[in-house]
Amino acid sequence: MLRFCLLNALRCKVQPDEPSSWHVKDPAKSGMLPVLEEQAPGKAEAGKAFNVSVPRARFEHAAGVTFTASLVDGRPLPSWLHFDAATLSLAGTPPKAFRGNINVKVSAEDVVGVKTDMILPVEVGGGPFVALPLQPQHLLAGRPFTFTLPEGSFWDPGDGSSLSLHTSRLPAWLHFDAAHRRFSGVPPTDGVVEVNVTATDSQQLSVTQNVVLVLLKPRGNQPPFIAHHIQNTHVQMGEAVHFIIPPSSFKDLDGDGLALHAVRSDGRPLPSWLHFDPASRAFSGRPGKADAGLLSVRLSARDSRGAEVQEDFILNITGGSPLGKEDFF
Repeated sequence: MLRFCLLNALRCKVQPDEPSSWHVKDPAKSGMLPVLEEQAPGKAEAGKAFNVSVPRARFEHAAGVTFTASLVDGRPLPSWLHFDAATLSLAGTPPKAFRGNINVKVSAEDVVGVKTDMILPVEVGGGPFVALPLQPQHLLAGRPFTFTLPEGSFWDPGDGSSLSLHTSRLPAWLHFDAAHRRFSGVPPTDGVVEVNVTATDSQQLSVTQNVVLVLLKPRGNQPPFIAHHIQNTHVQMGEAVHFIIPPSSFKDLDGDGLALHAVRSDGRPLPSWLHFDPASRAFSGRPGKADAGLLSVRLSARDSRGAEVQEDFILNITGGSPLGKEDFF
């Protein structure tokens, strides 16, 4: 049972014949505080909107009562969770990666300062989700190919168990090795093929995303293309920077080796504090206070016959938390 606590009862005396801002439909026995029947936790699923009402149980309120809500330790509710004092309801959409329990404290205070609290638990669950959307893959008809799903394409922050993968809508020439997340085959002709990849966790919860294969007729030199977009990166002022561009970011259907080159997106050289090593695909450096802000970087991949593709990404240089970071409190 959850018990209401009258925090200011010692300094506020209510006469029996005076109206109170809280009325007990079935008053508790004399000498006992009124009680509220325990509330089952509100259920929410990560990534999906939910709404749960605060129970009035055996209480009804009159005019002049103010309702507020916070976390049980007094901190504000996370940015994705909202309390409507008029309808006594909680609503929001938990971030996809959030799992766990939230204890919300709902407080009611009347015009004379008598205050009472109740705790409403909210359980946030959910299954795996798509963490890295897959880009279309370009293949040459009549030539063998392999394509490996990037690690982290699916994620399940729940029980930490490994995800099992399976596919559907595969043509006869296409094979999938679930243990190594690898597609392979020899496409017989040009066209477009879509297959489904499904990730399932130990609770049999699953999520599916499509893989699009664009099959091209061989003709002349095939230019390199972007296979996986480069993620924007947060950088702290005064701290060492070191990150490596994944080798799968660019591909060339002819199998040509690719030469990488980095500049600012407007064509100017990189700032003096930032260095790029094409051999290891590594960026490194240490930004100072004067370098704070958004730095747009352009990375080019050129094949041996001069065909080129470019990808822009952002370095967010700050002295605090990353912009747009989800509020998991």
